[in-house]
Parts: sequence; C-alpha cells; structure tokens
Amino acid sequence: MRAITSLPNTTAPDADFPYGRFKDTVGANPGTRVNESMAGDWAQFFAKIMAEAGLTSNGLPDSEYSGWQLYEALKGVFGGVRKKVIPIGNWNMDTTASVAVAHGLTLANIRSISFVIIDDSGTFVTNGLNPATFATDASPLVSTTDVTLARRSGGVYNDSAYDGSSNRGYIVIDYVE
Repeated sequence: MRAITSLPNTTAPDADFPYGRFKDTVGANPGTRVNESMAGDWAQFFAKIMAEAGLTSNGLPDSEYSGWQLYEALKGVFGGVRKKVIPIGNWNMDTTASVAVAHGLTLANIRSISFVIIDDSGTFVTNGLNPATFATDASPLVSTTDVTLARRSGGVYNDSAYDGSSNRGYIVIDYVE
C-alpha cells in the first residue's frame, strides 16, 4: 500500500491527520486525483466493515478530532482483541520456582495468555512445553495485577540451562479494552 503522502497533491501530516490527507481541487490549485478505479474498492471495503461492525457513518473525516470510526469498526469486526507482550525479565528457573510479572490490565478483559521461555543459550521453548515430551513444565496463574509463572519441580526448567540472568522470555496476553 502506498502512503497518502506519496500521492501527488496531498496535504502534509499534522496533529489532526497524522498520515496526511487527500486534498480537493479548488480553482487553479490542483487536488489529489481520485477516480473510481483507484478509490472504488476502498469505499466498498470500508462501507462493508462499517456495516459488519453495526456502525453508521458520522459524516466526518476520520481524525484525532472527530474520532476514528473506521478503526473502531475494525476493532468491532475482530472483537477488539489486542495483544500485549511483556518481557519476563531475569528469572533463575533452576533455583527459583516461580516469578510474578505485572500485566497492567483489567483481569476481566484478559482473554488468553501464552508465554515463551528462552534458555541461557537462546533456544526458544514455546508455551512452557518440554520439547522432548510435550508435557507442560511451566504454567501461568493470573491475578488482578500479575501473571505468575511457575516451573514444575524436577521438570525441564529445573536445570542449569535456565539459571542465567538474562530475560527469560515473554508473556503474550490477548485482551479487550
């Protein structure tokens, strides 16, 4: 997709329109050339998204000032689910059985949680599964403020390969606003 500002005769970005804006032809001042073959599919696509989200156009341009109706429509169509990726931070899994990481979200808005554990050599072990047995060797517990990760005693993470002091991995939270 081309940026709006890459098209001829557009308005530069500003506080209300941070991505630039098409401009009308007024008198001898040339505007942005728009025709059906360029804009027809866009108009139909966005009209369909607005309809699927159950929204009616407010007749105003999408902007910081008048709101982002198309963005809200997209959130509505996709259920408004967003992702937050949080570094676990330093965690010596060999000697410390669990770690609590603040999530900063409203508990009722959390839809799912997954995590990636990184060993000291930089190998990724996805979702806390032991790659040899696919058994869960770590599990998350969620409170109103934290995600607590705990490793199973005697599991694959209770090992010197997980005793370093670098970021242990990431927690990925799907949530709604």
